[in-house]
Amino acid sequence: MQPLLSLCRTASFVFFLLLATPEANARAFHVRLTSSPQTLDWNRATMGSEKAIIQNIMEGLFHFNEHLVIVPGLAESYTWTKDGKVLEIKLKKNVRWQDDVELKPQHFLDSFERLLNPSFNSPNASVLFDIKNARDYYFGKIKKFSDVGIEVTKNQTLKITLNEPRANFLNILTHWATFPLRKDKPLVTLGPYFLEITQANTLYLKANSKYYGKKPPISEVVFEVIPDGKTAIEAYQKKKLDYLLQVEDKFLEDPSIQAIKGLSYVSAIRVVALLHFNPQRTNTDSPEKRRRIMQAINVQKIIAQSPKTRLFATSIIPPIRETTAGAPNTVPAVSGSLPDAPLLLGYPQDALSKSIAEQIQMYSEPLKIKLEPMGNRDESTAKRYDLILTIFGLDYFDSDQLISSFLSQGTHDLFHVSSSELLQIVGQARLNARSEEREAIYEQAAAVLQSKIAIVMPLFYRKRAYLLNPKYHYLHVTSGSSLISQISPLKIK
Repeated sequence: MQPLLSLCRTASFVFFLLLATPEANARAFHVRLTSSPQTLDWNRATMGSEKAIIQNIMEGLFHFNEHLVIVPGLAESYTWTKDGKVLEIKLKKNVRWQDDVELKPQHFLDSFERLLNPSFNSPNASVLFDIKNARDYYFGKIKKFSDVGIEVTKNQTLKITLNEPRANFLNILTHWATFPLRKDKPLVTLGPYFLEITQANTLYLKANSKYYGKKPPISEVVFEVIPDGKTAIEAYQKKKLDYLLQVEDKFLEDPSIQAIKGLSYVSAIRVVALLHFNPQRTNTDSPEKRRRIMQAINVQKIIAQSPKTRLFATSIIPPIRETTAGAPNTVPAVSGSLPDAPLLLGYPQDALSKSIAEQIQMYSEPLKIKLEPMGNRDESTAKRYDLILTIFGLDYFDSDQLISSFLSQGTHDLFHVSSSELLQIVGQARLNARSEEREAIYEQAAAVLQSKIAIVMPLFYRKRAYLLNPKYHYLHVTSGSSLISQISPLKIK
């Protein structure tokens, strides 16, 4: 049967995908996705399932190695000016797109312009707000993109000018939203794989012969969308799946699941469950009221519902590296009564968030908590909910991503928190080039948020469980990675 041409649109971004028969996928490495990607537009993508595909078909200027150290990717070299405000990046010369066109700095300029374009309205635009005039361009205060601090020099380097020195700015350039883009052909990619075919919740990837790096050990990959966890585990046991990027918590206490070969947990945590308090609501309009509510929530019982994947959180900042269970976060004792009126708790519309919200409701007597699934967060959010549950995962290994989400100059802050002390601490952290010292300063900011202002409460750190066929192993990435190019079949002696 001849393949059919399918057209999949997302905003102005277009992907042409070939539809093929299932027989073409017989010898591939099969990976389970828990949900269907809504877009594969890296300027716009936010979901984990979207990231899993995009990071296999595209690359950025920098990435983290297996030791969580940032290293050049598509960048060959880079230099900073003495004042730390201007970054100039030289690209690798041997990088070519899938259609054999050479990668150029203009492709990054085009991607950044699109990401910041107000009419495009990307949820990822704020990752570039440290760049001079980027935020004002996004909010329409500046009309010409040429006034933004991004340009291609006569020497064909990418030049980025920041508002203020930012010691950890390279971390931001590991985010998929900053990957390059071809305006003339937005369909082509340049990663170790390219998207070849799709058919009914199945995406088929093939090794890219034009890839500048080492050839992937696995040449064919099939991503299959299987929402039901039990069905996915059964498919793995029947050798129809090789890799489950996530195994749901509810299955992990089952001895038969624990005995499956290939079951492991991610070594880098990076995920924390947070409960946010709305300072604009009567029930939660003071630190004292918020602390009393915090005291009433039995975090130990919530963690006990899934001890394999939940660890006591000592901070709102999730640990980047392996950690063991510690003492739970303690809330200073506060006298006074709890609110008589019910508290409305909003939670994201996914099964995990729903189950955690129900556990908060169950283990917070004598509080009266009503639950409501949230739609897209907007200005009405601050007016409607007393509490909001979020599951926050760091997209790159830097605490600034989480702390910055609480700053009022961002695009995703829930309740427009304004704190001069918090801004001052974050400013100090961003100037510090020593990663350990910088993380310690961010912990000071976390203490302001969770103790002094009491605007957010850490519930637990979450480890992700996964299943990998024992016939395969990881090469140069941390365990549980979605980078299939860094997974290899074991050599048979």
